[in-house]
Amino acid sequence: MSRLSLGSFALALLLAVAFVAHEAPAQPKELDAAEKVRFETADGVKIQGEFYRSAVKGAPVVMMLHNIGESSAKEKWIDLAKTLQPTFSVLTFDFRGHGNSVEIDPELYFRYPANVRATKGASPKKTKLDWRDIDKNAYTLFINDIAAAKGYLERTKNDLGICNTANTFVIGVDQSATLAAIWANSEFHRYKFDFIPPFFQVKMESKAEGQNITGLVCLGISPKLGTRPVSLLKTLDYPCRQNQMPILLVHGDGDPKDKASLQDKETAKFLEKAIKIPLAGKKDDPKFAFTKAVELKNAGKLRGVDLLAKSLNTSQGINTYLKSLASEKANEWSAHEFAKSKYGWKVNPDPNELPIAAKVFTYETPFPPNPIFPVGGNLPETVDRNLAFDTYEIFVGR
Repeated sequence: MSRLSLGSFALALLLAVAFVAHEAPAQPKELDAAEKVRFETADGVKIQGEFYRSAVKGAPVVMMLHNIGESSAKEKWIDLAKTLQPTFSVLTFDFRGHGNSVEIDPELYFRYPANVRATKGASPKKTKLDWRDIDKNAYTLFINDIAAAKGYLERTKNDLGICNTANTFVIGVDQSATLAAIWANSEFHRYKFDFIPPFFQVKMESKAEGQNITGLVCLGISPKLGTRPVSLLKTLDYPCRQNQMPILLVHGDGDPKDKASLQDKETAKFLEKAIKIPLAGKKDDPKFAFTKAVELKNAGKLRGVDLLAKSLNTSQGINTYLKSLASEKANEWSAHEFAKSKYGWKVNPDPNELPIAAKVFTYETPFPPNPIFPVGGNLPETVDRNLAFDTYEIFVGR
């Protein structure tokens, strides 16, 4: 029996007991306190968060995405981060306009027409942003914060061996889980590339950056983003069905009088069944062993971050799931050299089509000016010329 097949059998048992309520173990005293971190998005939003360093060198990393309209300061959210910390390094942060992530560089932020159109009170004098300022039809802009968080981890933590971003997990809540799904889809289209002399042909690596996403955990996932509907199945088809990225869809048992909790339940079960449709006539493909909808008994109408109530033992269940998944699908650590690397999105199978810029960069002599990725002026060093600003629209329902 293969390791993955054995894991499939063991996982069935783990999922049966992982979410059964019991007293959570005490946290080890030797764990480091959370480190305050700051990084800047491609469009000049100053993001603040906390990094929980694992005691394990080169540990897998978990990015936790709070729901839109909330923040990373909720007690249940912090408790989950601390539960994961013995095995995983964890990054929590506030999305733009939330919590402590309210400062923007107006010169950079408003250089992009999408931000001007989507932001209430757009002005060169606007230096602070409230999430309510952002048009509800433009919430895909938040994905720039996720991209910046991943870039921050690669630049400042991975290459020092503090964590391993080749084993990245993402935990999202309701609409932030939808954002995570769109971002994951974009990552499975993002490739490192270079220009090969003497004619500087584009050479793409064969492995998409999405292969570094070990799994996605959703505490509910919303079929709407702001005011717009999102086809979750189409968005997740490429990363989860075609590339077998595991997804854990956690939901309550629902309250007959609460439509939202019942919709969470229905959505999770539908996605699990649709994603696990056998490819090439296979039955019970073990590649989908870690794709699962898990119902929390006695949750009633609880949704989102409230599913982390201690009585439901959800944090320990997620911890058990992630540890099992990490042991089955571990990728070896390697230096990513993010600051020196070039990245592009490949959205068309045509090998002759050039990639879309996923990272802004400049050439050093003797390279010529770059006609493929025009920047329209230098970006400030504070954003490390990290990732190209984008609305991520091409990855919604694609």
